[in-house]
Amino acid sequence: MGKVAIITTNRAGWKSIRRRWEENLPRRENFEWVFFHLEDFARPVDRLTSKLGHLKTLSNAAAGRQAVKAAVGMGCTKIVLATIHYALVLPRISGLRYYVYGDATPRQLNELDYAGKGERMNPWLGRLFSRNLSRLASEGHHFLCCSSWYGNGIIEEFGAKRDQISILPPDVDTDYWSPIGRLYESGKAGLRIIFVGADFKRKGGDLLLEVAALPAFAQCEWHFVTKSPQETNQSNLFFYAGFNSDDAGLRDLVRSCDLFALPTRADCSSIATIEASACGLPVVSTRMAGIPEIVVDGHTGTLVSAPPTVESVACAIKRYLDNPSLRVQHGKNGRLKAVREYGIDAGITRLIEILQA
Repeated sequence: MGKVAIITTNRAGWKSIRRRWEENLPRRENFEWVFFHLEDFARPVDRLTSKLGHLKTLSNAAAGRQAVKAAVGMGCTKIVLATIHYALVLPRISGLRYYVYGDATPRQLNELDYAGKGERMNPWLGRLFSRNLSRLASEGHHFLCCSSWYGNGIIEEFGAKRDQISILPPDVDTDYWSPIGRLYESGKAGLRIIFVGADFKRKGGDLLLEVAALPAFAQCEWHFVTKSPQETNQSNLFFYAGFNSDDAGLRDLVRSCDLFALPTRADCSSIATIEASACGLPVVSTRMAGIPEIVVDGHTGTLVSAPPTVESVACAIKRYLDNPSLRVQHGKNGRLKAVREYGIDAGITRLIEILQA
């Protein structure tokens, strides 16, 4: 049994993955597990780079390098590092094996316009990033990919071979995120529709507000979970800003709804979408990046073309409003897919298999 370092960040959706790994990996005796938090290594330089735009990349790189050194000092020979943005200047040590986990390459993020402002990585940083990640690939290290879309990007952008890529989707606790009986009732006049997205505009919350104002959806309730609640006079709109990931209140709110809507303008994959599917909700989202691997169009939900429009999103939601049996069937299909492909046991087992291979 070897010693494996799990080096993770608490940013964005990665906090949920970190928590589940730290709770469940120690129960598996295949390896001795050691956990490190990248934030602990980023603090010394964060104050210098937090307001300097692209130099934040250098802060991430320094944190990744220092965390790896600490892991090696404790005798770890396998390093699981999440995410790729901390892998810029990793030390090369004989016998050390990297497993770099991520959801998008810098080029993929640029193509998605992830920042929403046409921003791009500084060209010289981009070249440095590409050179070092290509070096990792040429040395035979491994890449853990949230989606096949991302895995293909690693191959095309950094020259990795197919056998250096393992698809490891985000996992969720499908016992915790589970349906309640009323979700499979179909004799209602309206729908309870839920949106979960901290970045309201990037995730398409503003589009949903326009859809909600249409007469066809006057009998629907709209629930928005976001960090930036909007002012509204509509009595059927509700905003929530105090939830953290995996909060029981958030789980119960999702379970009480009938449809999950996330007409995102830029996303790599979506843990919130997996959680909603696990709760038995059909999903309306955007056909982009790794989302079609989570939401099977016409089977577990409906995908609209990118960029999403008010018309396309309204049409997709109206389909479920007019056809309750379709909503029920897609919700059940989504639940089965979530349990089979995204459950914690499946994810943990897959990770261990990759480390043992």
